[in-house]
Formats: sequence, C-alpha cells, structure tokens
Amino acid sequence: MTQFQRIGAGVDVAAGVVEDIANRVGGDKIEFVADDTLIGQGASGTDLIIMNFPELKINRQNPMVDTNQFPGLAPNQLATSVMLTDVAAPTEIPTPIADGGTTVLYTQRATPGWGIRPEAFTLLSAQY
Repeated sequence: MTQFQRIGAGVDVAAGVVEDIANRVGGDKIEFVADDTLIGQGASGTDLIIMNFPELKINRQNPMVDTNQFPGLAPNQLATSVMLTDVAAPTEIPTPIADGGTTVLYTQRATPGWGIRPEAFTLLSAQY
C-alpha cells in the first residue's frame, strides 16, 4: 500500500499514517531510513525491510492489565539492540603533511550492532 485516502485529510503515504498514529496515540517516534544495500536482498529478489524497535517501554498507564513483570526487575536493559564503540567520541589525530599543512583524521571503531532481543526485529520482503 503506497497511499490511502483519509476522510477530510487528503492522500498520504503509509509511512505518514504510521508516524501520525504512533505519535498521536502512543507518543512514540517512528523513523524511516532508506538503505540501498537492502535492494534485492529479500526473498526471491524482493527488497528487504528491517523493522527494529530499539527500546522497550515499561507500561505505567495501567499496571493492572500488564502481565509482563520482567521490565520491573533490576538490573534491567531496556535496549533491544546495541552498538559498541572503542571510545566515547571520535579520536582526533592531527598529522603534518609535506606542503607544510596539517591533515586531521578522526577515528572511532564500532561494532555493526547486535540484536540482544531478537523479538524486537522483523524482516519483511516487499516487492517495490
């Protein structure tokens, strides 16, 4: 579904609907990011869509109907995916060059990321 008609609102794309509902109803922020490396990587050559929910929320609105007791335990990790780096901020390495100038290299090593809670990831194959 690439577009739809809402009463009194005109035409919007599916991503706009998801962002609007998530923000208005749940106060959540949804980010859509394009990645050319996922083109043709899905099933039968379709495009791959990765959905990641990076953080779990503890339901504090109505604890009577929430049977999930694990988020309240300590220590607790609310993140569902992590990326580790060797330094907190990129390291600056100034180096003199032959013409008398200086070049600056910024370096930081990072892992590609780990899904520590695989239930928070969904892989979708979509024909574009």
